[in-house]
Amino acid sequence: MNLQTQLQPQGWWDVLRETFSLEQLSKRFNLSFNNLVEIAAYLSIGFISGFLIKKYGRYVVCIVLVTGACIWGLAYLKVITIDLMKAKAILGISETQTVESLWNIYGIWIKEHILAAVSIVIGFVIGYRVG
Repeated sequence: MNLQTQLQPQGWWDVLRETFSLEQLSKRFNLSFNNLVEIAAYLSIGFISGFLIKKYGRYVVCIVLVTGACIWGLAYLKVITIDLMKAKAILGISETQTVESLWNIYGIWIKEHILAAVSIVIGFVIGYRVG
């Protein structure tokens, strides 16, 4: 009786579940469990970002532009004062960093975390297409 149950064909759901289980994926691609969790997390972040940008991107761009124009106008009229040094400190940008050096930092991060970068791009594309 045990032999008959082993010879019965599995359903497509069981085959998919076994093929894409974490153990099988980690063996197939020689990745650790932590790497798979990191890839899944960045894939989800990319998917959510792509989906939200497709659905609400126009509204977000309009809100950011209007808010930026209001802040710039209030600063121009000297109603408010913007401390750029404090803003850079909050954002973690040193005073001597330029846009080019920030791109270099991002490039180095992408080279060190290539799986995360690829998974976030794939997730973004899928989310954008779905949205």
